[in-house]
Amino acid sequence: MSAALRTLAANGTAQAEAVSFQRQTRFAWVPLGAMFSAPYERPLSQPKVDRILKAWDLRAVGVLYLSERVTPGSEDHAFAILDGRHRQAAAEQHGVASLPALIYQGLTYADEATLYVAFATVNRQTALDRFRARVEAGDPTALAVQLLTREEAGLELPLTYATGAPGMMNAVWSAEQIYHQFGPALLRRTFRTLRKVWGNSERGWTVRFINGVAQFLARYETYEHYDPERLVKQLQLVTPETMIAQSNLMASSLGRKLGTSAMGLALVERYNDGLRSQKLPPWQTRVYARTPEGEVISFARDD
Repeated sequence: MSAALRTLAANGTAQAEAVSFQRQTRFAWVPLGAMFSAPYERPLSQPKVDRILKAWDLRAVGVLYLSERVTPGSEDHAFAILDGRHRQAAAEQHGVASLPALIYQGLTYADEATLYVAFATVNRQTALDRFRARVEAGDPTALAVQLLTREEAGLELPLTYATGAPGMMNAVWSAEQIYHQFGPALLRRTFRTLRKVWGNSERGWTVRFINGVAQFLARYETYEHYDPERLVKQLQLVTPETMIAQSNLMASSLGRKLGTSAMGLALVERYNDGLRSQKLPPWQTRVYARTPEGEVISFARDD
């Protein structure tokens, strides 16, 4: 097929998509009382609503994105807010009765949650906002990370926004990055290690510890003299605050930025403390790779 024919075919496909989209949507002024927030949405932030009210201008509110929910056998229609929750609340508090909206028709619940995530570039949603919506949409990776957290960490991700509460883990983005970089098996072992050491104490379930332990395991887990029980016992002798202070000191003395490397160095030092032989080799001498089967193996840098 020539370039000209490919262009025509692409244009035809795009035009067909546009026509289909137009048939599945409509514009209307919708009563605020008919709108509602679905579980995939983040909670309302009154300070954000207050900022909208302070500079209130109906002409600048723009168009909300809604999903029409039709109850069989009823003439009542309800509209899930896909984008515009804070504008809707500000309008309601200002005394406005309705707002203009682009209304999607025929969406499933998963479709709604997926679109909510897609609008993140406009909403500036946090990683937690997007993760919650992806769970509601049935995203396989999000569900897998959530399940691993429950099974191996004995914790719940803060899907109800109870951040900092006992039994909750806030490092959603970090857990998912480890899942992608190292695979589910290493994330599972990271959770198991932290749980053995500090239980479900929130102090031990921070970004720094989750990343640090994952990086440590990736480098040393397949080292011939590594003893996982020693790591657990050595960490049980100290508090999370002690390890954080130690990693900060090492980062400062070595001119490193705070992060996973600093905590990893602290973990190596803690593991080697008191050993006369079979110490772990220096952090910078170890590298790792994933096998085609998804497992992580480590080896000396000069191998």
